[in-house]
Amino acid sequence: MNVAAFIEYLNKTRNLRLDADYYGNIEIWRQWWKGDVPDIHDQKEDAPDGSVISRRLASLRMPKHVCEDWANLLLNDKTTLQIGDASTSAYLLGSDEQQTGGLLRQLHFWENANRLVEQAYWSGTGAFVMSVENLTVDASGNALPSPQGSIRLDYDPACCILPISVERGVVTEAAFVSECMMGGKPAVYLQTHTVRNGSRTITNEWFEVTDDISGTPKFAKAKTPPGMVESLTVDGSPAWFALFSPAALKNIDTGLGLGMSVFAEALDAAQGVDLAFDNYRQDLYLGGKKIFYDRSLCKVVIGDDGKPRYIPPDDLSTQQFYSLP
Repeated sequence: MNVAAFIEYLNKTRNLRLDADYYGNIEIWRQWWKGDVPDIHDQKEDAPDGSVISRRLASLRMPKHVCEDWANLLLNDKTTLQIGDASTSAYLLGSDEQQTGGLLRQLHFWENANRLVEQAYWSGTGAFVMSVENLTVDASGNALPSPQGSIRLDYDPACCILPISVERGVVTEAAFVSECMMGGKPAVYLQTHTVRNGSRTITNEWFEVTDDISGTPKFAKAKTPPGMVESLTVDGSPAWFALFSPAALKNIDTGLGLGMSVFAEALDAAQGVDLAFDNYRQDLYLGGKKIFYDRSLCKVVIGDDGKPRYIPPDDLSTQQFYSLP
């Protein structure tokens, strides 16, 4: 997702000065988390006919395993919440000792929160973003008491979080960019949380996603879906979002309000692991040797360009053989 396009949109429409540079670091961390960094894992090699071919460097994907381990340590099936008030505990967790019921079950909290911890540890930050369905508002967009309302949660990694205001290291205003589907078509949902004079305003905007001739995604403002308000104001309410990051001091100057990937300082080590694993794998595949042979032993095939191609005796192990003129 091109988060820079939405940073530019917010800068123009809200007169902000948000910077997109830090999200380049997040993209690099995402590539390492996936185990596919083009500059590292896309190796160029010379083929016997003189052409250049691509070979993918094998990867152990250790950054992802590290994030999985952190997520399973911090939030697993043995995690419990201690709430002093019995009625509040029953509402959130259910009445059974396993804490598998209540509102958190309805929100699919445990599985989604575990995934978010993993995403926060590769991207540097995770966000729980609350919204309410069936909320009653007046003509001015002010929220009214709504017993029929239902709480919902979104779970966003750092690449979807745009801090707007940061006070003493705490993000007080932010925008959240989420990819979704509308009518079977890709769309983007932009939710902006701002505070003015103690009132919290939440703005909802939708964008259709299309591709131009170059294949670059383009975003066009779309109508707000039926049943959703464009703007909502709540008086005296705490933030409808909560951010968390790995417990590491960030040594990158930009990205105020955002954290740093748990493996950000170990990218060289991750590259070394993949290089060693790929070399070990190639040694096993090639048998650790090269076989030199005379061309008279080869099968000769004339290619479409009229040039001869020399096929070694064992077609299945062509990487073992090197032709001598």
